[in-house]
Amino acid sequence: MKIIHVAEAFEGGIIEIIRLLSLHMPDLEHLVVHGNRQVDMEKEKLTFPENVKFIHWKTAKREIGLFDDFKAFIELKKILKQNKPFEALHLYSSKAGFLGRLAGKVLGFKNIIYSPQGASFERKDISAFKKKLFIFLEKNASALPGKIISASKSEQKIFEDIGVQSTCIYNGVTLDETYQKSYQNDEFIIVNAARISEQKNPQLFNKIASAFVNQPRVKFVWIGNGPLHNQLTSPNITVTGWVGKEEVEKHLKSASLYLSTALWEGLPLSVLEAMKFHLPLLLSNCVGNVDLVENGKNGFSYTSCDEAIQKINDYLADPHLVEIHGNGSYNLLKREFSIDKMKDKFKEIYLSEINLPAVNYHFT
Repeated sequence: MKIIHVAEAFEGGIIEIIRLLSLHMPDLEHLVVHGNRQVDMEKEKLTFPENVKFIHWKTAKREIGLFDDFKAFIELKKILKQNKPFEALHLYSSKAGFLGRLAGKVLGFKNIIYSPQGASFERKDISAFKKKLFIFLEKNASALPGKIISASKSEQKIFEDIGVQSTCIYNGVTLDETYQKSYQNDEFIIVNAARISEQKNPQLFNKIASAFVNQPRVKFVWIGNGPLHNQLTSPNITVTGWVGKEEVEKHLKSASLYLSTALWEGLPLSVLEAMKFHLPLLLSNCVGNVDLVENGKNGFSYTSCDEAIQKINDYLADPHLVEIHGNGSYNLLKREFSIDKMKDKFKEIYLSEINLPAVNYHFT
């Protein structure tokens, strides 16, 4: 039985979602049709299990263009036709979601899943005209075959607000039941893991960090790299560049607090990873982030720079709060965001069109 995953935006969280689904469904064959977002594909392929094959979707481009998108549609249709039969077509992000559903309709495929993983019309780096265009495209594409699966309840809501129905299946990560957090008193390390791009708002991260320049105990670490690297100028910020999974986990384990300054999300896997290592959360009040914070239990959401600075000072004044909220993060992760829950719900959908007994799951 074969599942085809299609992602023009093959980077970051989408890579990890596909990797997790394929790792936890070893009984299925997975074919990944991917665009090129300047990732090292040969390196990425090595992190996937043997039940995964790859095909480069050469003509797929991020920006909308009638001629380019028509070429991408023709190529994708050809790839899908050549790789029949398969049980499900799983599409990620808006470009693949639109072209993939159109190709599926033309070819008569029934079992199509579209995971936006961050709604295109929620972007803050686009004009009002583009936002309206993206809403128009999403609304019209929803008439095509396919189940829309939001990664969070807040993402589900913004789709419903434009008149598009979806189901929520939370993103999930593997749990580490054996991990014991050691809280440091000599240093207070505030960490973020993300591409340094407009979506992640490094300018705000820098502004928050600059408020603590005269407190040598407080250090900020940005795990990752990106085009806006030069906005992280505060001397108390360390930028690691792109590092492997083990190095990311090492930084998370040594941190005291996870800080997100993102402008929009789907449901960020980097935050889920931080929760796995018992980190309290200080997250900007945006789609995706709001699903991960129970205010006062595992951290706080904030709407302004001053509010974020105040919350950090609260943690510095009460170290015991760090431990309480860190444990709250892990407990929430275990309750709502495990990979087992995510995998079981997607597998039920993948196999729903073939005559196998289904398990009745409650979709949250």
